[in-house]
Amino acid sequence: IINQYGGKCECCNESKIEFLGIDHENGGGTKWRRETGIRSSVALHKWLKKNNFPKDLSLRVLCHNCNQSYGAYHYCPHRKGIKGN
Repeated sequence: IINQYGGKCECCNESKIEFLGIDHENGGGTKWRRETGIRSSVALHKWLKKNNFPKDLSLRVLCHNCNQSYGAYHYCPHRKGIKGN
């Protein structure tokens, strides 16, 4: 799944799979998951695979550190001044 969306963190280029996850680029992931009934990462991965890895959902790969920083502070220290979510 991670490789289908770039294979590395879009912010810091981290590529160790254990540190990576899928993120909704402009926020709204929780709302979207509620609307689709997706309740876990496993369910999300199955849904993405079943739907041929859609590119129109504004999904990206972020490492967990960058994702946490965007969520908490609306920016990442790797790209200070560049707003995400």
